[in-house]
Amino acid sequence: MIEFDEEKHEYKVDGKVKPSVTTILKETGVWPDFWGHDEDREFYMQRGRMVHLAIHHIVKAKQGVVIHDYVLRQDERIQGYLNSFLNWYNDPNWKVNAEHSEKKVYNKPNDYCGTIDMIANINFREERQEKAIIDFKCGVPAYEYAYQLAGYEMCVEPVAFGKRLRIGVYLDKDGKPPKVCPYLDITDFQVFRACRYVYSKQSVRR
Repeated sequence: MIEFDEEKHEYKVDGKVKPSVTTILKETGVWPDFWGHDEDREFYMQRGRMVHLAIHHIVKAKQGVVIHDYVLRQDERIQGYLNSFLNWYNDPNWKVNAEHSEKKVYNKPNDYCGTIDMIANINFREERQEKAIIDFKCGVPAYEYAYQLAGYEMCVEPVAFGKRLRIGVYLDKDGKPPKVCPYLDITDFQVFRACRYVYSKQSVRR
């Protein structure tokens, strides 16, 4: 059973603390740099949590006026991001059919956890449905997020990974359609596995 402490951002499996995908990447230096003050960092983290929670509620709710009213009740600072999400989520060209939202996952062979923003069937290539692992971001695209998604896919497919789409959806603060970045390079999994190995050696020295 996976337990998650939101305040500490700490995962436990069977009572034992496990590293997260993002912790592994940050501790091994494979994560986008952040430039700014600590209060800026805290604001962006809080904004991200609010956006992700709201998206989770939207996915679980019914379509129509209920969603519109829900967005209007949210903090003004995140309404644009939510409208950007809806631009993508309701786009008939993508035909998004969400199966899971904010799904906690665990990779037993490599002993780490994570939270997948969304697992969905979407139209991507040749207008056919493909199963995708999707991550939502409020910032600018960065390729390091491909390794994050690789770590998540290895939780869902610990052996036969590399068969699912990995999609980064970069939401627009003004509500415009988001930038959608597919990550298709199979070597992303090698990078994440290398990071997991290095992290394990760092942990031994602590």
